[in-house]
Amino acid sequence: MLPLPPLRTIQTLALCVILVSLTSVFAQKQEQQSSDGYVIERQQYAYVNTDGVRLRATPGLSGTILATLYTGYILNDPYGYSEVYSDGYWWHYVGYNGTFGWVASIYLDFE
Repeated sequence: MLPLPPLRTIQTLALCVILVSLTSVFAQKQEQQSSDGYVIERQQYAYVNTDGVRLRATPGLSGTILATLYTGYILNDPYGYSEVYSDGYWWHYVGYNGTFGWVASIYLDFE
């Protein structure tokens, strides 16, 4: 019969297996299913492509300005590619620094 490896080696190996498993779970792309049954990959982030972009409380030019955004800002994209048309623009719902609102989509790039 072969001797067992030291307990510390077993613990280290178990921890590595757990970390690899968790990494693969978090690395998977999130998906959502549309009403017609198609699976849609969910966008995770949007990137501001112009300086002075306004994050608004409602979609449209009259929405209250919540923040001013600048080129390179990374925005949370909680719902994937969801847009509303108002005042001649498509508006995308995003979050920045804990504040969620609407940005005209022409000022955003998606990963």
